Amino acid sequence: MASSSAPDAQLYAQLDCPITHLDLPSSVTLQLLKSGYTSLSDLRFSSSPPSLPPLPSPPSTALSLLPRSRLSKPIITWIKSLDSFAGGIPTSELTVISGPPGSGKTQLSMQLSCNVTLPFSLGGVSGECIYYDCEGNFCVERLKKFADTLVRHVRRVSEREGGGEGVEGYDVDGVLGGVHFVRVWSEEELRVTIFDVKTILEGRKKEGKNVKLIVIDSLAFFYRAIENNKEKEIKILELCSFLSEVADEYGLAVVLVNHVTTRGESDMIPALGEAFTFATANSIMLDRVQGDDEKREFRILKSLGTKVGRGQFVVKDEGVRGVK
Repeated sequence: MASSSAPDAQLYAQLDCPITHLDLPSSVTLQLLKSGYTSLSDLRFSSSPPSLPPLPSPPSTALSLLPRSRLSKPIITWIKSLDSFAGGIPTSELTVISGPPGSGKTQLSMQLSCNVTLPFSLGGVSGECIYYDCEGNFCVERLKKFADTLVRHVRRVSEREGGGEGVEGYDVDGVLGGVHFVRVWSEEELRVTIFDVKTILEGRKKEGKNVKLIVIDSLAFFYRAIENNKEKEIKILELCSFLSEVADEYGLAVVLVNHVTTRGESDMIPALGEAFTFATANSIMLDRVQGDDEKREFRILKSLGTKVGRGQFVVKDEGVRGVK
């Protein structure tokens, strides 16, 4: 009897493995969770196999993806050490920015909403932003200060280097006009507005404009209140799966602002659980620097395109900047 107990224990441990830990396409994982399967044991002892979505066909080759990858330009942050790792916030992907209150999450998101309007000739993506404010932290007066500083910088560079395409007429009104603000009051309203975002994107394209950034500040505000973990996982995966599709189809960056929780006594980790981490490509953690009221710290926890790293930045009236 003793010889069989160890293999049995190992088998049951494997069967207890959560579905979100398996190397499956997000569409398959989402369908399994929706069907009530949360672990391997659910599948093993199921009386009928689950109905799964068909896998996409035909697949693309890596060679065919190269030209598109080279054209995918990140959005600069003005945090030199962060920009040096990956060039900024990657487009065509989901990026999570987590941190405790006062760590600079909203300030960095607002800075990005200005930076996305930078002309191509100055290293920008010449785009627009849709900003979904779930917590009421968005401050248009603060955003205007960020825009003022950005426009002055563009004009200085233009005078020094002789202008460039898209620089003429670049002004504060144009920057602010490129930030489309949506105040969201409930989880249901967030889902309705997000799942309708392609209508907005297509409308902007018809007017000759390209949205290159979507910010949700914050995703955790509504979803942390859902006590049923399975329901929470399903809703988060469904939303992230759709946003990943949008990011890839339109070549835009999606920034999801998140809260934090603790693991153990003091280890700070992103909130919303492993399903959320599984569904996103990049994860950045922000925090205050102890003993310094002005400085903040960032840590790259996860990234598809670069190594992990860390650095510091400051939040000033004129915007978010790296520490020299």
